[in-house]
Amino acid sequence: MSRMMSLLLIVALSTWPVSTSDVLWTWDETLDDVIKVPNPPSRTQVKRAVNVGHCASLCTSNVSCSSFFFLSKTGECRLNEFVFATRADGQSSPGARYFKAFSASCPSGDGYVWLRGPGICIKVYLDSPNFKSAYKSCVDAGSRLAVLDKGDKLTVTAAYMADLASKITRAFIGGMRDGAANGSRASWDKYRDPLYWLNGVQVAISGPDAYWDLPALNPSNDRNEEGCMEIFSGLWNDMVCNSGHPYICEKI
Repeated sequence: MSRMMSLLLIVALSTWPVSTSDVLWTWDETLDDVIKVPNPPSRTQVKRAVNVGHCASLCTSNVSCSSFFFLSKTGECRLNEFVFATRADGQSSPGARYFKAFSASCPSGDGYVWLRGPGICIKVYLDSPNFKSAYKSCVDAGSRLAVLDKGDKLTVTAAYMADLASKITRAFIGGMRDGAANGSRASWDKYRDPLYWLNGVQVAISGPDAYWDLPALNPSNDRNEEGCMEIFSGLWNDMVCNSGHPYICEKI
């Protein structure tokens, strides 16, 4: 029996109520025997559970919970808004097991991860093509460059990519000025050529829905050459399209 099916059986047989939603949980053995604490720690809630099925039920009932650690010896159930990618910087905790949300529509076998809170399915690519090539790579994979137009999407994606490999802090995302995707333009006017997300919505320049790094300056369109967007240290930044960076695809 697979480990996922084992957990599903445990949950199904538990006497504790289980959500009727379609949330499933998969055991990530690479994080066995460690506990990781997110930054900020407030992104974790510590509960008590009688077994792993109960802990899964607690996470399922919390719509912002994307993963959990369960310690069978103590019954500690740690509900996380973030999804962890590696055991790096984990605290030793023998017997701890880590589970993350799974959705049939998010192909984890292809390297995608479901960030349940904001409801997005992403894959971080660590190679460093230019924006046009990154855009095409996502399209060829049946996805798109990630549209991180909301604060919760931005926060959990930044945390995941920072945990994934050597704490990377920047990657191309799906915001651009006209002509950037096909490389037909190399310069733009800051005011006549606004940035748009791949869902067709104009990128917010200011206000509560704008998440710019150095908001007094950005989007700067420095030298009229910054037609593309990246996530930079957890915030937005406009940048030169021909630079090479990791990139994030989103399955839609």
